Amino acid sequence: MSKLQEHVAAFLSNFGVERCFVACSGGVDSMAMLHALYQSGKPVHALHVNYGLRGDDSDADEALVRSFCDQKSIPLSVLKLNLKELLETDKGNLQARAREIRRSFFLEHIGHSTDGIFLAHHLDDQIETFFLALSRGGGLRALACMADKRDYFYRPFLLFKKQEIHSYALENHVPWREDASNSQTYYSRNRWRQLFLPELKNLFPELEEQVLFLVNRFQKELTRIQKDADGLKERFLTEQRLDFNTFDSCDEEVLRELLQTTGFSYGTYKELKKLRTSEKGASVQIEQAHCHKIFKESDHFYFQMEEVVPSLPKLKVDLIENLPISFDKETLYLDPEKISGELRLRVWMHGDRIKPIGLQGSKLISDILTDAKIPAFAKAAQYVVCDDEKILWCVGHSISREALATPDSKKLKVTLTNICPPSKTPKSILK
Repeated sequence: MSKLQEHVAAFLSNFGVERCFVACSGGVDSMAMLHALYQSGKPVHALHVNYGLRGDDSDADEALVRSFCDQKSIPLSVLKLNLKELLETDKGNLQARAREIRRSFFLEHIGHSTDGIFLAHHLDDQIETFFLALSRGGGLRALACMADKRDYFYRPFLLFKKQEIHSYALENHVPWREDASNSQTYYSRNRWRQLFLPELKNLFPELEEQVLFLVNRFQKELTRIQKDADGLKERFLTEQRLDFNTFDSCDEEVLRELLQTTGFSYGTYKELKKLRTSEKGASVQIEQAHCHKIFKESDHFYFQMEEVVPSLPKLKVDLIENLPISFDKETLYLDPEKISGELRLRVWMHGDRIKPIGLQGSKLISDILTDAKIPAFAKAAQYVVCDDEKILWCVGHSISREALATPDSKKLKVTLTNICPPSKTPKSILK
């Protein structure tokens, strides 16, 4: 077993990942990662996005990934689109829109907490990211660069140089394709990769070592800041206020982290600084994180929401003898023998899927809510009922066919108590 494979095996064990979804472009880094994860023995599923930006080359990348996955019997999901045409009607930055589409596509596949999305960023990418952040005046979060784990995203190659990955691919006969756009200097990252960093490394041989030392320190500091921000979050969300004692005494980065993780932009802190010196009763229009205005009171900032956030409804489960003559989407009837583990109620999460009655296959909860024309603020408070393995009910909108009661089975009647009608679903300060 090679050093790289040993590291990947230890990485999977350390983080407890059971199923690996691999973002695979067809380049040497992602193909080497797909191969290494496949060799680990863990269930592997490849994910490929074909943006159609490079014509035949884009299709050739997809064909290579398909061929490799067919040879290894690796499941593959492909998202194919024409990004340029999409941007003609949906204006935006091409790279930012591509990242948004890619991230959403990846997250759709996550079904369990032990699932992971694997990205093939390596040590050279980390160095480039640091200097890009530095050149753009990035804050601590930006200078901390990429973590080996963040949410569902994993990066086991961050300790390996590009050349090491390249050597691994050659030694193990892993096929890949070169993206000609990587050698162009139109994008900032490529200019750092092709022009600036080679010269800097010649001038300062220990540059990489020093940068990685700084990144490590920034990441540790970011961890501390996140912990401190988490300590403030519950009260902030519950009371919708930030007292001046906290604001004046807290580390600026802690406050920025608190604001960002509750849905506000990086610049909101500057708005609060201005408001702090204003007279009592002054306000700033914000329109972020479902917040309408921020007011300055005598001893705190008040974040005005349109409605009050209610407590989570309660799940009511009754054993009944007979099924009703007619059914609706406000009541669920289950066979207890088809329920896996514990029945529970929660707010839906991105990537949740259900197998609706009357449809083949499954459907994303996000698509169900979109089809029902549920407004964004109401989506944030949408509930689902699930067991340990599957979604059984998107409350008010869709019922799963997977655990339904029948006339001959035992029957559980499941309802919610204390739930807000959809038209009055409150807005939340948290996205």
